[in-house]
Amino acid sequence: VANNNIKDRKITRHETRFGITSFIYRARRPFHPGRLPDLFLEPYFSEVVEEDEEDKMSEEEKLVVLQKLQEDAAAKQVKRTEAMGQLLRSKGFLWIATSHDIIGGWQQAGNVMSVQAESPWMCETREMWEDTPSAEQI
Repeated sequence: VANNNIKDRKITRHETRFGITSFIYRARRPFHPGRLPDLFLEPYFSEVVEEDEEDKMSEEEKLVVLQKLQEDAAAKQVKRTEAMGQLLRSKGFLWIATSHDIIGGWQQAGNVMSVQAESPWMCETREMWEDTPSAEQI
């Protein structure tokens, strides 16, 4: 649930100076492993090209791929802006329904989106935090 309650929201200096707003999305249910990419990631964002794929290409092939990525990114940016306004940056953690023991990392800046497995959830690594001063917070 996004915390967009006007009464609870504090105006940040970025909002005052630049009109940039933010919100926190929280949910008690995981994202669906098929719907998240199909309905949100693929239509609105570009993927990062892996370096090992790039190493196998000639300079000419790299330029062709780059041009296509830029064209796709521009089209997706228009579509994304129409659907949700100007989205500059998003980041955080996510939970995918098929990966209950792994934290997903979410990084987005402009047109580029990266979603990757990060680490086990803290509850999966009890030996790291049990009997420590921060155990109560976890």
